[in-house]
Amino acid sequence: MDAMPDDWDVIVIGGGLAGVTAGIAAADADARVLILEKTADPGGSARLSGGSFAFAGTDLQQQQGIDDSPDLLREDLLTVGEGRNDPELVDLYVAEQLAAYEWLREIGVPFERVSLSSNQSRPRTHGTNAPRMFEAVQDAATGHPNITFIMESGADRLLRSGNRVNGVLAGGTAARELTAQSGVVLASGGFNRSKRLLQAFAPRFRDAPPLGGSGNTGDGILLGMALGADLVDMGYVKGTFGTSLPRDSAPPILLIAMYRGAVVVNVHGQRFVDESLSYKTIGDACLEQPGAVGFQVFDSHVMEQTRPDLTVNDFEGALERGYLQTADTVEDLAAKLRIDPPALADTISTYNADVRSGGDSRFGRSSLGNGVGEPPEVAAPPFYAYPCTTGLPSTYGGLHVDTAMRVIDVFEHPIPGLHAAGEVVGGFHGASYMSGSSLAKSVISGRVAGRCAAGIAQH
Repeated sequence: MDAMPDDWDVIVIGGGLAGVTAGIAAADADARVLILEKTADPGGSARLSGGSFAFAGTDLQQQQGIDDSPDLLREDLLTVGEGRNDPELVDLYVAEQLAAYEWLREIGVPFERVSLSSNQSRPRTHGTNAPRMFEAVQDAATGHPNITFIMESGADRLLRSGNRVNGVLAGGTAARELTAQSGVVLASGGFNRSKRLLQAFAPRFRDAPPLGGSGNTGDGILLGMALGADLVDMGYVKGTFGTSLPRDSAPPILLIAMYRGAVVVNVHGQRFVDESLSYKTIGDACLEQPGAVGFQVFDSHVMEQTRPDLTVNDFEGALERGYLQTADTVEDLAAKLRIDPPALADTISTYNADVRSGGDSRFGRSSLGNGVGEPPEVAAPPFYAYPCTTGLPSTYGGLHVDTAMRVIDVFEHPIPGLHAAGEVVGGFHGASYMSGSSLAKSVISGRVAGRCAAGIAQH
């Protein structure tokens, strides 16, 4: 860092998907860009994610015979958000999402298949291998002559000249003032690893298992707040069902088999929720169960749908790494889980009878997810179970922005020179979340923030 110039056009705080995308967009506009990443490795939560992108109206959907459209995507996003999301940010996402999809493919991100995920009325999860996806994005940035990366260097404060943000104080004990002639982009992720911010805004999840990037400690929110930035959606933080239980020396994973046909039971072997609901809603229900523990129980037909390129559906990989239990009978599976075998066998038998009769007598489940797909019986051995709980992969509430990704202050005025992108941004998701919209939002908001920070007007 000692030999690095002090003067830049655009400084991006955060080297995850949103930050690197913002840096590329600004550099493509001929800006000299510095990306600061406080951890040793870039990628943040995106590199550790399930690799799901929510796009609508793509050629890949058409090839699979999926009837979807940008208009339906917009309708779904507003419905899922319960009308609490900013409609202008939703419109921006819808308008930019196909261009974002094509850009990702152009730089080498492969999307091979579309599948159904939480809160989608049509299958629109374009899955990809997350580490390889971020590697392609990072390669596009490191190969760009206008971009410089600095690892293990976070931002301590934002600097201003008058009321305009014009730089960053960075470097900790060896702090340096770095100027940004055009603008600064905050892209430092969420706050799921900050007990201080969780206690203030989402105390229910203060001790929930955190997933995602190790740097998600709310830095961008604090930097913005110090300048009077407004916050939105902080009251809508929700956990995600499907987070693995703590295991010695094993990292937590997120696995979601419900939307392929699994049923969810508690430690007594009883179902407690309609499995077709959002994994956020199921997560709330799981927190009310004994020990906040649930089990996703499924059979060989679901296992056959394993997808190594989509980590939340990598059932075989989870089995190989010891996250699943398996047995030839439901009773033997229950014994391994320390669940009463007759209780679990009765639950599965009742569920299967309901499937055959065309109705769920307990919770009214009628689809795999959000009205799409027919639930199958859990009847083909061997059987599998995934013990899990409600974790916190991300937070979604954050800085108030407009459609140019300018940060808005508490008096509803833009803070000159300051933009934001990715999970640090609030207002887009509203009260809930459509699977795949987080990674796509990071790319879309990053591209817009980078262009606008470099001085290209957003229309």
